[in-house]
Amino acid sequence: YLTMAEGIRIAAQSFSTDVSKLSCCAA
Repeated sequence: YLTMAEGIRIAAQSFSTDVSKLSCCAA
């Protein structure tokens, strides 16, 4: 069970990872 703060932190981490992957692919 995740708290809201933990969920937000994990979501932010996965989001930034996705963005770096996308920018890597786009470049």
